[in-house]
Amino acid sequence: MLDTELLERHGTLYPRPIRQPARTCHKEMGCTADYLLRALPTVAGNEPLQVDRQRKRVVIGSPARQAVVDYTPQPHRRLGSLSLPVLTVDIDFHGFSGAETRAFLAHFDRCFLRMGG
Repeated sequence: MLDTELLERHGTLYPRPIRQPARTCHKEMGCTADYLLRALPTVAGNEPLQVDRQRKRVVIGSPARQAVVDYTPQPHRRLGSLSLPVLTVDIDFHGFSGAETRAFLAHFDRCFLRMGG
């Protein structure tokens, strides 16, 4: 956020807002919400995991360092007679460095990687 935007929004340049996400990632995934929720404990590993199905939100981590995953089911995509689920996923990173964000996303992607033969 630009300093002029901070000044207009908050009336001061400092201190900067604490809860502003450092980074946000948007993904479109070919899975259902149930599949996402079954896989997220693997993504979280030893980190605390809070699931709020009503708000369609999952929080991974502690208040000091957390990834907030918001998901929204979309209409299925049709390819002829094939129907594929679509889920939009937004991940907001709070308290993550750039390297930690990249590592989390690489791990997230590996957890959802499916291969066929």
